[in-house]
Amino acid sequence: MVKDVPKPIAPIHGRPFLAYLLDALELQGVTDVIFAVGYKGNLIQEALGDSYGRVALRYSVETEPLGTGGAITLALNLYTSNEPVWIINGDTFFGCNLLAIAKTHKENKADITLALCDMKIADRYGVVELDKDHFITQFREKTPGARGLINAGIYLLNPDAFYRFAHEAKFSFEKGFLEQHLKDLRIVGSSQSGFFVDIGVPEDYEKAKGYFKKS
Repeated sequence: MVKDVPKPIAPIHGRPFLAYLLDALELQGVTDVIFAVGYKGNLIQEALGDSYGRVALRYSVETEPLGTGGAITLALNLYTSNEPVWIINGDTFFGCNLLAIAKTHKENKADITLALCDMKIADRYGVVELDKDHFITQFREKTPGARGLINAGIYLLNPDAFYRFAHEAKFSFEKGFLEQHLKDLRIVGSSQSGFFVDIGVPEDYEKAKGYFKKS
């Protein structure tokens, strides 16, 4: 349905998908965004430039595919603070409350906190299990007919927790960091309500068009 452009700038009502994500971030006080870009990343730079409203935009450019973990490692070279940093997928949208997630992160002295969304049909994503104190105990694989809390692709990460472990140049953030170090880290889930969409399949791309037209 979308040809010759990266998914994050798939057009929705004449605007790139990322514009709607940046709108939501700006409304919640975000002022600085680093994009981890790879394949055709120059098109994202051309579409968005160096600023969006009050948000400054910078780009971390992969010269070869590094996986989600490698891309985050490279992008963190541009992040000079040791304060917790938000990591957000560029092809999903979740209308969650960032301050509520930050509050959960601080109260639980978490190393990383995940935004979780309750899905009636979760077989595309797999399900996250929590204990009574909101700590994540398991990442369950994709299962037909599953429902429950899914990883919504928004994380609040303490950089020192990420650097605590040696990483390969290319690795998956989800598999090689979150799942591999589940027992080594304080990984917390913050269950949030709000519209969620992953534009990776045609029906959800159409769902995003409908939602953003109304909102």
